[in-house]
Amino acid sequence: MGHNEQYVVKEAWTETVTEDVYDPWECCNVCGADCTADPSGHMKQHALAGEGGGRHTEYYKTVTRTVEHPAEYGTRYVVDTPAWTETVSDGFFCTGCGAKK
Repeated sequence: MGHNEQYVVKEAWTETVTEDVYDPWECCNVCGADCTADPSGHMKQHALAGEGGGRHTEYYKTVTRTVEHPAEYGTRYVVDTPAWTETVSDGFFCTGCGAKK
């Protein structure tokens, strides 16, 4: 007799994935900031500070994300009571002569 139980094949783990994703954005040539929302205003601030200007379009952004991998389980049969051998009589036997009744 026994039962099934789960066991861990592989523990849960966390993976950090970094990938370049197509997502065009305006990059400031002076400070490298993302000035997509207001490129003219951003350039004006650099001009007022006496700094250079200009911008260019970058087409990819590097994105880092975390991927959670759940634990992997298997199932195995566990024996609670080992098998045994027994002799079961189907009647009575004489211990003297071996006659069966």
